[in-house]
Amino acid sequence: NITKAAYNSRKKELTVDAQSSSGGKATLTVTGYGTMTYDPANNLYKLVVNNVEANPGTVAVTSSFGGTDIEKVIGKK
Repeated sequence: NITKAAYNSRKKELTVDAQSSSGGKATLTVTGYGTMTYDPANNLYKLVVNNVEANPGTVAVTSSFGGTDIEKVIGKK
């Protein structure tokens, strides 16, 4: 599940956070941007992408276990 999808137009930075019931065993990928890093202390996957020219509108996260979540990206300046 995507817990955060935010775009900072000043920094041109896209941040995506997600959680999985796999407890870090799955590989989560943000479609078009790359593989997320798992933080076991917070049971949270995270990906920060720099030099993103525009808010993509939505992001999709897919799990190596077969799940997918799509969420709207919140824009901030």
